[in-house]
Amino acid sequence: MISYSKQFIDKSDVDYVKRSLDKDFITQGPLIEKFEKKLCKFFKSNYCIAVSSGTAGLHLSGMALGWNKDDLILLSANTFVATANAAIYSKAKINLIDIDPETNNIDVYKLEKEIKRNKKKGINISAVVATDYGGHPCYWQELNNLKKKYKFKLVNDNCHSIGSTINRNIGYAVKYSDMVVHSYHPVKAFTTGEGGSILTNNKKYYEFLKKARSHGIVRDYKAQKSNGSWYYDIKSIGYNYRLSEINAALGISQLNKLKQTINKRRLVAKKYNKLFKDLDFFDLPVEKHNYKHSYHLYVLKFDFEKYKISKKHFFEYMLKKNIKLQVHYVPLYKFTYFKNKFKFNKKNYKNCEKFYKSAFSIPNFYEITNKQIEYVSFEIKKYFLNRI
Repeated sequence: MISYSKQFIDKSDVDYVKRSLDKDFITQGPLIEKFEKKLCKFFKSNYCIAVSSGTAGLHLSGMALGWNKDDLILLSANTFVATANAAIYSKAKINLIDIDPETNNIDVYKLEKEIKRNKKKGINISAVVATDYGGHPCYWQELNNLKKKYKFKLVNDNCHSIGSTINRNIGYAVKYSDMVVHSYHPVKAFTTGEGGSILTNNKKYYEFLKKARSHGIVRDYKAQKSNGSWYYDIKSIGYNYRLSEINAALGISQLNKLKQTINKRRLVAKKYNKLFKDLDFFDLPVEKHNYKHSYHLYVLKFDFEKYKISKKHFFEYMLKKNIKLQVHYVPLYKFTYFKNKFKFNKKNYKNCEKFYKSAFSIPNFYEITNKQIEYVSFEIKKYFLNRI
């Protein structure tokens, strides 16, 4: 079975993880700090906190920014549910913004329109969480301009775009955002098994995150001198969102291969572009000028309704051919929980609705072979050409 994505683990990863098991610590040890320092250097960030997942990173980011029931958070309608959940955990209100039909990212024009609409009602936006969908960065310069104009905080859900650049700058995410969240799930550009991190240039946020990651525990030398070496205090609520040494070891090893992994995914995308470019019924992924796409996803778009072809049947056909496709994502406004709680109206998300009906992710991962790429493209083309 050729899946839409999978991890790449080599001998160097296995050896590094094995060596970590021989150390004195398998959690809360020196490899976490080493991993965090490598991430800071690689992504040009002043501070980094490794956490147990991208979801944990989003949740802690909201906590650090002080989200509560009085806050309104805006985010893309086309994102994984974790982006919204992070705000809901903090009891904040959310609203969804339609997407730009080219990049499939949050539409900056519609975002400003929503900000103005709320401002007229006396409601200020607390934060915008923008997802770099599929590996193509959002229009971060424009988002940053809106941030300055309307005085809100910016969080980059960067889980798809690890290794992407704007103007050749891999540190664009930290440059324009208050918080940047990574996921190191197995299908991402590099993996820790499960895990993630938060990058920020703000020391105050960093100090809060460091405590909140581990139950809010504070160990103070002066307090220990008075009360005993075992003493610690809890000054604010926290969670067990720690990453283990074993996960960190895998991350350290994997990070060394990130550039070659991104290069391979871009090469695969280039081959797909060549194989599909002459078929005008497909919309291929875009890469805007001065933006480097990391191709976490390679998403094709096809107008199933126009050609009266069943998307469900297409997926079933491909599965019989041992090719597993995926859809990223079911829009948030379609889920029962969100419909009941927030009363979202799909008429406000015409681009996202069209995208959901037309988009499908095809296999793109490090170890995919030229033969598999050609087979996948052959079966996709055959299916549609026989029905149009």
